[in-house]
Amino acid sequence: MSVARPLFAALLAASSAALGTGCGGGEKGGVDAPPAESADADGEGRDVSRPVSPFELPRLVPREEIPALVRALEKGDAAERLEAARSLRMIEREPWDALAFVDGELEMTGPSPEDALPALTAALRDPVAEIRVEAAGVIGRYGRVAVPVARDLLEMLRKEKAPRPRAAAIVALGKIGPSLDEVPGAITAVLEEKDAPVFLLESAATAVARIQKGAEGAVPILVRFLGDERRDLRRVAAIALGKIGPAAGPAVPALGKALADEHADVRDMAALALGRIRNEAPLSVPELVKALEDENLQVRRRAARSLGFLGESAAPAIPKLAAALRRDEGVAREAAWALGRIGAGAIPAISEILRDEASPDEIRLAAWRALQAANDDPER
Repeated sequence: MSVARPLFAALLAASSAALGTGCGGGEKGGVDAPPAESADADGEGRDVSRPVSPFELPRLVPREEIPALVRALEKGDAAERLEAARSLRMIEREPWDALAFVDGELEMTGPSPEDALPALTAALRDPVAEIRVEAAGVIGRYGRVAVPVARDLLEMLRKEKAPRPRAAAIVALGKIGPSLDEVPGAITAVLEEKDAPVFLLESAATAVARIQKGAEGAVPILVRFLGDERRDLRRVAAIALGKIGPAAGPAVPALGKALADEHADVRDMAALALGRIRNEAPLSVPELVKALEDENLQVRRRAARSLGFLGESAAPAIPKLAAALRRDEGVAREAAWALGRIGAGAIPAISEILRDEASPDEIRLAAWRALQAANDDPER
């Protein structure tokens, strides 16, 4: 393997970890994709059980070291077990040299990260709390492959007393996704704990939203969090409600009130959530229209995007979006995209902007793109 590949992989992993994103592709660009925004704009990807420094350049561990790391995790002393668990977190995820043709089929050769899963499962019961935290973190990285370990993580959540190992178990369960029927209820119960630290509540809110199944049971609690005195908790509650989606419909009035929060980041996430809970558009649209006049640029942009995600249901917002396209330079691209998503009903307003020769060229170009999108098949 050349020197360039592992260095590129390390840089890519470091930037992905710092931004809280994977290195896979997202939504394609173009007319149907919203204007680009920061990768962590919706609060995704932060593992509160083990913060990652944005300046940390991790050493990716070759897959060939997996058997030795498993032995160390099973039989080493405390320091060796901890180092093994941390190293398993950094196993190469893009093994260019581990692919080979076997009987005409492209297959993975050599050790696989999943080979460590039995040892990691056993490490969830290690006497050293830090090792249990690391083991849960690695298991969460396996996603759906780790569904058989859900019972062990649930047991860890129920038996642990310290908040950090409990948060690690919750984060892992959230990353695994739907598994045992009792998992959403167990995580929701954590949200009810009065003395729980904010980071534990954040982990629980994020996990129950990611799992989706059974998440509606957490909606009343998350609505209550929107009025909590702790800013971070209000923000995370808005993020979680947005990820729950249509099942969080009863939260729309509270999210509308959150658009008046004193902190812009909370208002931003409330606007995002309203755009994702699309089955309550009649209640969401008036609140998002008001947010188009927010003092904070990011909130105005988010409100325009969310109106776009609501599609034809956002038709009452056409006049305000057209005004934003004309007069709010910072929101013009988002407003144009939203008008295009609304469709045929927005064509007269867009055409009026195009006929106005006094409009700046960049505004008319944005309007032209919006007109193209509005004329597209509404089933796009």
